[in-house]
Amino acid sequence: MLKLKLVLFAIFLIIGCVAALGAAQGEAKEIKTFAERQGREWHEHHWHEASSEGSSSDNSETSESTDDSAPTTRPAEPTTRPTRPTTRPSEPTTRPTTRPSEPTTKPTTKPTEPTTRPTTKPTSKPTAAPTSRPHSTSAAAASSAASSGSSTTGSSTSSVGLCDLVPTTSEPLKILVPLYVYPGSDWDTVASAASEVEIIAIINPNSGPDPSGPDSSYVTYMSQLASAGVQMIGYVYTSYGERAISDVEADIDTYTSLYTGITGIFFDEGSPDASEIAFYTQAYNYVMSKGLVHSIINPGVQPDEGYLAITTSIVIFEDQGALASTISYSSWVTCASDSTEKSGYKYKFSGIGHTTAEADASGIISTFESQGIGMIYVTDGAAGCCTYNTLTSYFATEASTVASVNA
Repeated sequence: MLKLKLVLFAIFLIIGCVAALGAAQGEAKEIKTFAERQGREWHEHHWHEASSEGSSSDNSETSESTDDSAPTTRPAEPTTRPTRPTTRPSEPTTRPTTRPSEPTTKPTTKPTEPTTRPTTKPTSKPTAAPTSRPHSTSAAAASSAASSGSSTTGSSTSSVGLCDLVPTTSEPLKILVPLYVYPGSDWDTVASAASEVEIIAIINPNSGPDPSGPDSSYVTYMSQLASAGVQMIGYVYTSYGERAISDVEADIDTYTSLYTGITGIFFDEGSPDASEIAFYTQAYNYVMSKGLVHSIINPGVQPDEGYLAITTSIVIFEDQGALASTISYSSWVTCASDSTEKSGYKYKFSGIGHTTAEADASGIISTFESQGIGMIYVTDGAAGCCTYNTLTSYFATEASTVASVNA
């Protein structure tokens, strides 16, 4: 019985091996058939591409026949593609936390500038009328009056010109000095001269008032000038009527509120043109509203007559002193419009002569007086930005000369 089982097991084993061998051969045949078909398709495909390329480049060429020795299988391709980097190239993980260093402080002061501004506008001077004074009295009438001993004043004033009635030379000259100098010895000189002649000093702390008010030196010396009888007025520039009127008024406010002793305003860079009268009317009214007594404008030449009503004085000459005698002024400068205005009328006009040697100063003073100018100043300061940054070297002598003229 055992033998029979062994025989049957051997038979079954042999049958199983034969079946397995047959199956393996069939599978190998199928693989070979599949590979041959794939190789043939690949060969035909690439032959077709080569044939198409040859035809498109030159129609006269013929396709090459396929090579029987071509491989029967498609070359193996990589099973994977190269992998892309999973991260970008490294970059700095942080950015600068601060900007490049800058200066921690800014300059506390502006670049130094001249303390004064040009005082005359580059404009042609108005055509002036002759300087001869009007005389309504005929030579015969004058001769008759002289022979009879009668006076040309009193009841016969209707036939006499105002300049003959009340000569302007009967009133003393005053000095209008641009005191643009920092308080010190020059201020002492001005204070000392006030015992000889009436002086109006234009103070100019910073091309106008210092917004923070006067420092201790200004306080001390302004008090000294006031005690000596010197009147002080504040400098305000107007840019020939082009500066904002609000800024002009702000400067006036600063003077009146912080500078004790100010009695008026000096408007520099004044326009002589009628077109700017409205601007200066507003400025004048503002000065008067503050209770001040002086409102002086400086066009440096004879302006339109309309300025007469909106000023207390007009600087009708500001140039080299030697040129003063070459200027002629209209009759409204040399003579008042009526007898009620004649007293003090000469103070409506001021003259400043610069670039003048001491030896020539007295002659310039006499010229101003003869032209009906009541407030004057002559200096050896040269023309330019800084004419008045120093007091004239002969101020004491000038004051004595004016006092002699007034005697």
